[in-house]
Amino acid sequence: MARIQFHAKTDAAQSRGQEENSCVADVLSAENNADLDQLSNVIALYTVLVDVLYKMRACLLDQRHDEVPALRRQCLDILKTLQNGLEKTGELSENLHLLYGHCVKRLTDEQTGNDVESLDAVRMVITRLKHVYRHLQQKSAVSSEHEPLE
Repeated sequence: MARIQFHAKTDAAQSRGQEENSCVADVLSAENNADLDQLSNVIALYTVLVDVLYKMRACLLDQRHDEVPALRRQCLDILKTLQNGLEKTGELSENLHLLYGHCVKRLTDEQTGNDVESLDAVRMVITRLKHVYRHLQQKSAVSSEHEPLE
């Protein structure tokens, strides 16, 4: 997380030390809240995706195949949203992009698209990612509470 520091260069600026500390705290708090909001949004998307995958699984098991295409579209929309939210560069972003692409392939492939085992595999991947993001969220929340101002 980037830190913003104010450097006093004049006597007038030095006399505003308390005001600057307050500004720094506000900026850091806003930045941390934005990070936590992003994590919360990703976790919410994962939660909905897992729920839709469960519904899709139930439809397949109950032979309600007419409901599956709408649920599949919902899953694909969520995966597309997750992919579009990734940064354009970086190893982690590239790996997540590939992982989401793999999930899309599992859901749309003619041989595996209506397979309960494929749905379970996608659900397991997303559930694991959800746990990782939840851990990051908790870690960020704890570190922001104990983060000293510079």
